Amino acid sequence: MMISWQDRLLSSGRGQMTEKAARIIVAAVELFGEQGYAATSTREIARRAQVSEGCIFKHFTSKKDLLLHISRLIINTAILPIFDEGLSELFARPYDDVEEFIGALLHNRLELIEGHIVLVKLLLQEAMFRQEIRQAFISAIMQGHFIRGIEYMKEQGLLPPLPAAELASLILTSFMGFIFSRYIMMPEMFTQNRQQDREQFARFLARGLGG
Repeated sequence: MMISWQDRLLSSGRGQMTEKAARIIVAAVELFGEQGYAATSTREIARRAQVSEGCIFKHFTSKKDLLLHISRLIINTAILPIFDEGLSELFARPYDDVEEFIGALLHNRLELIEGHIVLVKLLLQEAMFRQEIRQAFISAIMQGHFIRGIEYMKEQGLLPPLPAAELASLILTSFMGFIFSRYIMMPEMFTQNRQQDREQFARFLARGLGG
């Protein structure tokens, strides 16, 4: 059973976070995702969380502090597990070619991402405008299983002999661009067949890397 994005997001704060703080965080994620950070007021967050506006500032010094707190939670408790969960087993499988590997990686990660799209959407939206969020995200990814898996795939001859960080950058920027376009920015430009979209993208990315 997949863990809900709310439970995943709040998991690290169990026993330390008050019930009201948890409600504020969930309400803020929902509203930031629905209408953007700039368009969301603390009054709206308080109303959805069913707390007073003053309660928000009791837990967080400002709306920006709330956003940064949420972003750290998303990266550490949701995005990292989404990128790292099961990667060791995925990289250990035998693959005939880079297209099969990219297809397996894409399918595996998108299954997790689709269940947490609210969190992914918020992080991608705010990372475009906030350097501290981008840097935290990049640092977390480059220290996880993903970069080690890239090295392993190079050793297997499935990826070209480029530096692992460079390969990771190529794969991640393409991957995140696909997620942003397919699920957030312009889903109407894609088919309604998710599997077909994944296969087409994997084919495109694999042939680009192989070429």
